[in-house]
Amino acid sequence: MLTRLEKEKRGIILFHDIRAQTVAMMPSFLRELKARGFHVVHLVPGPGHAETRDASPGWSSETERVLAEILGHSRSDRN
Repeated sequence: MLTRLEKEKRGIILFHDIRAQTVAMMPSFLRELKARGFHVVHLVPGPGHAETRDASPGWSSETERVLAEILGHSRSDRN
């Protein structure tokens, strides 16, 4: 996957996998993306597409915590 990203100089990676090995590899994968100069971004649908909403109060995301730790900011910092 990293080889393909570097070849194209861009790409979108979507993980929606509940396997333990996927969860375990995410911190190192995200660090490697950052080390290679890639950026993790928040995609927002355009008009007429699926609607997104903020999470309910009290909801937490392990993904958000890992991103904040690796990238040094939280989702709310990007808004």
